[in-house]
Amino acid sequence: DDLFKANQDRFVAVPAFRNSESILLGVFDGHGHEGDHCSNFAKHRLSAELSRLLNAKDARGVPVDAYEAGIEKAYRTAFNTIDKHMHMQEAFDDESSGTTAITIEIAGELTGEVTGEVS
Repeated sequence: DDLFKANQDRFVAVPAFRNSESILLGVFDGHGHEGDHCSNFAKHRLSAELSRLLNAKDARGVPVDAYEAGIEKAYRTAFNTIDKHMHMQEAFDDESSGTTAITIEIAGELTGEVTGEVS
C-alpha cells in the first residue's frame, strides 16, 4: 500500500434528520484513483436526496408515508439517483472508481441500508 495515498473514506452525521429525535449516519469507502471524489460526492448528496424521497407528496400534495411506500425503496432510489448523477458529472472520472456506503437511520426504529457500489 502507498503510505501517501489520500484517505478515500468519508462519513456523514445528520442530527434531527427527519424529526428532532432522528439521526442519519453514513460511512462511504471510496476506491480507485478518484475514490476520494466519489465518496465525497455521495456524502454531500445523500441526506438531501433521502429527504426529498422521504418527504414526498402525491399529485394532490398529500404527504406520502415513507413506511407505507417502502423506506427500503426510498434508500435504494436515493443511492441509484446519486450513482446516476455521479456518472453524469464531469468534475472527476468515475469510470474505474467508486464508493461503497453503509447508512443507518435511528428514529425510534433502526433502519439500515448497505450498497455495494456507487460509481
